[in-house]
Amino acid sequence: MPNAHLEDKMKILHVVSYFPPALCYGGVPMAAYLMAREQSKSHDVEIYTTDAGIPKQRNNINLGSMQVHYFRNHLHQPILGLFITPGLVSHATRNLRNFDIIHLHGYRSFQNVVVHRLARNYGVPFVVQPHGSLPRIAGHQNLKLVYDNLLGTSMLRDAARVLALCDEEVKQCQRFELLPNRVEVVPNGIDLADFEIMPTRGTFRSKYGIDTETSIVLFLGRIHEIKGLDTLLLAYSRSIKSGLSSHLVIAGPDYGFQDYLRSLAVSNGVQEHVTFTGPLYGMDKKAAFVDANVFVLPSWYETFPLTILEAYACSLPVIGSDVGVIPDLIETGSTGLVFPAGAVQDLTDLLNQVLSSPDSAEKMGRRAKQVVEQRYSINKVAGITLGVYRSVLGN
Repeated sequence: MPNAHLEDKMKILHVVSYFPPALCYGGVPMAAYLMAREQSKSHDVEIYTTDAGIPKQRNNINLGSMQVHYFRNHLHQPILGLFITPGLVSHATRNLRNFDIIHLHGYRSFQNVVVHRLARNYGVPFVVQPHGSLPRIAGHQNLKLVYDNLLGTSMLRDAARVLALCDEEVKQCQRFELLPNRVEVVPNGIDLADFEIMPTRGTFRSKYGIDTETSIVLFLGRIHEIKGLDTLLLAYSRSIKSGLSSHLVIAGPDYGFQDYLRSLAVSNGVQEHVTFTGPLYGMDKKAAFVDANVFVLPSWYETFPLTILEAYACSLPVIGSDVGVIPDLIETGSTGLVFPAGAVQDLTDLLNQVLSSPDSAEKMGRRAKQVVEQRYSINKVAGITLGVYRSVLGN
């Protein structure tokens, strides 16, 4: 280890299966990017990743002060997220011993398996941040069990620390018999500087033909069965029939559930009041948050969704299901409201409550922005993570 006793500058490696501009895989690539970018302001940071989700193959590039290695993916229909990158093996074999510490993102990945073995052989300490991927859910349970028994459990137990996003993920770590002092809670964070320049209010409405008198109910994320969007669509159809003028916007990449949702909208007679935008990024994404009246996250499973923090940064109240860390992120009645996952009528009632009380919704939005500024800025979260690294290195 080159700088094991250096308190100030560290040489840090982040390993993640996908990385910006590949944002179609949920919040993990963005969380890893924000963390690495913040750390690179005062440390030497490199990223090992794949070119999965990127239209054109990439090799090495510099993003600001980060050096990003995009290794070519040779398996285009991955199972368990196992993007196969042979180029990573030879490169890591030559260079891994040069790092002070390694940060593995996700859990079941080819990249983590390779780097874990090399880090153990070279004596380079590493931490693992599963990002909610420990439970064996959403298909392939038997294959996940095989991975856990052959590869995953040893990786977690060899890690100097496992970084859990919330108390719920700490409980998930317990089934791997990890010592409590080796599990640290490190929440996700967002860079508030990214929200200093915002689109003009009304930009999103104008683009999609939604008038100013109509409230916007927004979902933004993967269009996947696990996100509970059928619950949202059914609750919305009941809400709009109660006489409140609103429009439902479902934004995000389709993970095989969009056709069903479209048919559900038709069967409930609300298809003209529902818009599917596809994925939204950058200013387009912020424009949706700015024009929305409420953000809804009705998931059956979540750990620490960045979209709630992004909604907060845009002064938007949130309605969320009672899963994962969502009830902890939402101060009930202060920054938003919580309902039991899958409870259509409960969600209907909360939608009606927020949409019929715009002054109360705006107040919740103002409090939401205060919360994200006080607790979830990326500089604070990166500082916590660097503190974990230094603890591992004995500094």
